[in-house]
Amino acid sequence: MGQFIYRKGFDVLIKAAAKLPKDIGIYIIGGIPTDYYLLLKNELSLNNVHFVGFKRKNELASYYQAADCTAFPSREDIWGLITNESFAFGVPIVATESCISALEMVESGKNGYVVPAEDETELAEKLISALSLDAYQECIKTAQKFTIEEMAKTHVAFFEKVFI
Repeated sequence: MGQFIYRKGFDVLIKAAAKLPKDIGIYIIGGIPTDYYLLLKNELSLNNVHFVGFKRKNELASYYQAADCTAFPSREDIWGLITNESFAFGVPIVATESCISALEMVESGKNGYVVPAEDETELAEKLISALSLDAYQECIKTAQKFTIEEMAKTHVAFFEKVFI
């Protein structure tokens, strides 16, 4: 989910889709794909990649509920709420090591995987692995540790320890 900009890594995801079984659908949500992404999809003859326009938060729920896993191929993301959102719906995630939320929240093989940025082969392999994870409870448990309230408590405790 997100804008069709370089740092989101959608091109890496599209290249990874070419390495996936054709019955695995990839839905990229969030905006209007540029000609580059449309051309890449066509060059790779990918009928399993679908571009879905912008959706409001309340509309995103149905996509998370239908998902078997979430891909987060970002080249750079300071946090990335998609990890929190995915886990809140019990959906495992495959994210890059450039996503801080993934580094903090993902436990490899339990609720998803972290892969190197730019590595479409590893991304494809871990997406396939994530599809067989029985991760619902683990994802929910992780999401509960990273609610706004829990994160605020952690920050307050840190500041009290450092400044008081």
